[in-house]
Amino acid sequence: MVKIVVTGAAGRMGRSIINVVRETNETELVGAVERPGYADIGKDAGEVAGSGKLGVKLTDNFEKAIKKADCVIDFTFPEATMHHLDIALKSDVAMVIGTTGFSHHQRERLKEVGGQMQIVAAPNMSVGVNLLLKIVSDMARVLGRDYDVEIIEAHHRLKKDAIQTIRAGDIVGDHTIIFGGLGERMEVTHRAQSRETFARGAVRAAQWVVKQPKGLYDMQDVLGLK
Repeated sequence: MVKIVVTGAAGRMGRSIINVVRETNETELVGAVERPGYADIGKDAGEVAGSGKLGVKLTDNFEKAIKKADCVIDFTFPEATMHHLDIALKSDVAMVIGTTGFSHHQRERLKEVGGQMQIVAAPNMSVGVNLLLKIVSDMARVLGRDYDVEIIEAHHRLKKDAIQTIRAGDIVGDHTIIFGGLGERMEVTHRAQSRETFARGAVRAAQWVVKQPKGLYDMQDVLGLK
């Protein structure tokens, strides 16, 4: 049984992750963390997530929440993630990180800490997207320089990261890679219909990483695509 703590537990991704943990065999929610001052602190995390009582209260005390945990799943924002990372390192707890928008310094810190604990860090936890990346890599190798490559990415308007692409409405996530040659064009597209696809990938990563040696991994490692 993999015991999981979810940070940002009352947010859209946090609620999705809690629901997936509840539905997944061999995983158990043992902690749910939100920022200090959040209105629902003290309420049952399952009820906040809309899945019914789980017997785990929403807390703002991350250090206390991870005492029984095997792994933390963190989809928050860079400063919060780095704070959680330092505490998880001291507590010898693995992390799955889906946070985006890290600075160069923060990415270097992730690499440094990766030698001391088990981490899966990926900007996209979707199994489908990561399989697409593998397929596209093979396509690019075969097609070579005779084909131009363009990437079109679309997300909801509130997504926080450094990439300036399409931001519109409540789009969960669309990715299209176009290979254009003389006389032909190939397009590969992945469309996420709900945040559940990222949540399922994150929970899968948590189940995988707790069995691995200490190191910094990504979803290509989790899926055996390297």
